[in-house]
Amino acid sequence: MLLYIIIVVLIIILIILYKKLISHSSVSCSFLNINQRRKKILNLILYSETNPQYIQMYKILSNYLKTLNIPHYFYCYNENLVNDYKIVDDIIYIKGNESLVPGCLDKTLKVFSICKDMDFDYVVRSNISEVINFKILQKYLQSHCVKYGGATLLQLQWLDPPSGIIDQKYWNTYFIRGNAIIFDREIFNLIESNKDKILGYNIVDDVAFGVFLKDKINTIHYTNEKTNVNNIYKDTIFYRNKSYFRNTDVINMKTITKKMI
Repeated sequence: MLLYIIIVVLIIILIILYKKLISHSSVSCSFLNINQRRKKILNLILYSETNPQYIQMYKILSNYLKTLNIPHYFYCYNENLVNDYKIVDDIIYIKGNESLVPGCLDKTLKVFSICKDMDFDYVVRSNISEVINFKILQKYLQSHCVKYGGATLLQLQWLDPPSGIIDQKYWNTYFIRGNAIIFDREIFNLIESNKDKILGYNIVDDVAFGVFLKDKINTIHYTNEKTNVNNIYKDTIFYRNKSYFRNTDVINMKTITKKMI
């Protein structure tokens, strides 16, 4: 009888400890490894129709994402809108004028608000010239507890006035470069609900996210990336197509996406 009571008490203690562990997000999806279901990924692509190469890139990526059935939206400004935004096919047009600062951050935060009620586990905010291998990304997200991550981790140690970095105020901030940023639902909601504060930084979007999140997360996940290539690799998630010759980037994007499809 005493042994039975001891066993019951131990079971109760284990249940209590288990519930405490899974209430901690970093433990629930990495240490315990219990959240292995397929992730719902929403791809939001920073876009502008001010460059003919960007329009070509849109056509390539739109076909690629539709073929793979990846939920996605491209988003850009349109100064001629009557309403605040308009959705045409897979493009979200936002009323306003294109700019680096505050434009990139402003339209990203606005598209977050537009999409906040959609069904997803992760948002991947990528650039128009970025090609993503979603099959490998899916495996990565199932095996890693990613709150905030992406292709390339940088530490701010330079001035960049066009991007709003006019002094050393935000130096040494770690951030994910803007060509491919991953946010889980919790971090996405946190950013969306603090959009006015983040916009007030008056800096480019990728650095702004790093500044806002620096004291809110313990780990920034970053993975491998290939740059300016026209081949695919079995362990590569992100392909950055940014060279001096944007027509070459268009050609490489065509080649990469055709091989992935």
